[in-house]
Amino acid sequence: MADKLDMALAGLRASPMDRRLDDLSVHVWKKLDAQAEPAQSLWRWRTIALAAVMLCGAAVSAVAARTVHDTSPFSVRAALAPSTLLAEEG
Repeated sequence: MADKLDMALAGLRASPMDRRLDDLSVHVWKKLDAQAEPAQSLWRWRTIALAAVMLCGAAVSAVAARTVHDTSPFSVRAALAPSTLLAEEG
């Protein structure tokens, strides 16, 4: 078994390489860059969408903070004061 393996490895070592391995890494990196480009574009769109949602949320909360409706009977609004709610209409 070991002799057959040694002979097979010796034959493989003696045979010429089928292609050059010098530019293999260049081809691999080109393929990886081509595959990564759509993913980068997707993340770019996700970032833009997240920024838009955050800006809209900040704008809505700023508007909501400006228009605070205090419905407490002890608020500054005179229409809700207990004395006006208990007054007789006449």
